Amino acid sequence: MVDLNFLLKAKKSKKNGFDINLSKKETMLLSLFLQNKNKLLSKDEIFSQIWNYDEEPSEQSLRVYVKNLRQILGKENIINKRDNGYIYV
Repeated sequence: MVDLNFLLKAKKSKKNGFDINLSKKETMLLSLFLQNKNKLLSKDEIFSQIWNYDEEPSEQSLRVYVKNLRQILGKENIINKRDNGYIYV
């Protein structure tokens, strides 16, 4: 079992008592998942919440961020709904 603490306002994460270094986008994605637990988030929803209007979001970069979070949260905790989005359970 993973002991994960995420301080939403401070944007700081701890796993099993140790600080986790996340990129800005990974932090934003983790926050979005935690706020929408058990809800399907479409890729478009994620893009609109995480990427700025002047940035070009890509599915490949999203996959990389999700992969990195899976290494922290456990692969089974972020479910990919092919062509639809992701669910954090």
